[in-house]
Amino acid sequence: MKALLVDLGELTHPNLATALRAHGHTVEVVGSITEAVWVCHETRPAVTLACVDCSGAVESRLAERLRASGAWSPLIVIAQESRTEDVVACLDAGADDYVTRPARLVEVCARVRALGRRDHAPRAPVLEAGDVRCDLATGEVTRSGRPVDLSAQQQAVLVELLRRPGHVLSRAELLDSAWDPATDPGSNVVDQAVAALRRRIDTPYGRDDIETVRGRGYRWKVG
Repeated sequence: MKALLVDLGELTHPNLATALRAHGHTVEVVGSITEAVWVCHETRPAVTLACVDCSGAVESRLAERLRASGAWSPLIVIAQESRTEDVVACLDAGADDYVTRPARLVEVCARVRALGRRDHAPRAPVLEAGDVRCDLATGEVTRSGRPVDLSAQQQAVLVELLRRPGHVLSRAELLDSAWDPATDPGSNVVDQAVAALRRRIDTPYGRDDIETVRGRGYRWKVG
């Protein structure tokens, strides 16, 4: 099976990649959350493994980003050190397993096989704000019960806005969540996508729920 190895620490883990390959798995290695989300959508790995030096917010953020984007590759987190509260937060955010090193490579490979055997049908939540509904499993977006046709980037921006209503999201945050990591951060693709999203989700319904916060970014209006 195909495994994605996400190295989110200062240490590299070539032994793990080697062990997975020795057990017949194809392994791709990336070094950021953005790359991990991108690969999960492009190649749909059977299992994703995230390596961190110490437990904390980064692995929970990875789990949240994967699940919010609709990616349901089983996620195993491997940490050099862990705190109970961090493990619980990560599992609650969407991770499937959490392993603290030193862990035997043969055991990690067995966990990979076990998760790979499960039926991981989409189980993403539905995001709702007023009469807007976004089903992360099917990709269907509706407003007032009517389907809204969005591009992949427009929907990714909408998902981020709906996940944190009232919260200002910078252009950099939106770019990080919705575009290829190679996208030029100086481009205006975010502004173009937001303008197009407004024309589809707001304007036809006489709404202005997507707000521009001058000098800071965008947010989904609350109330």
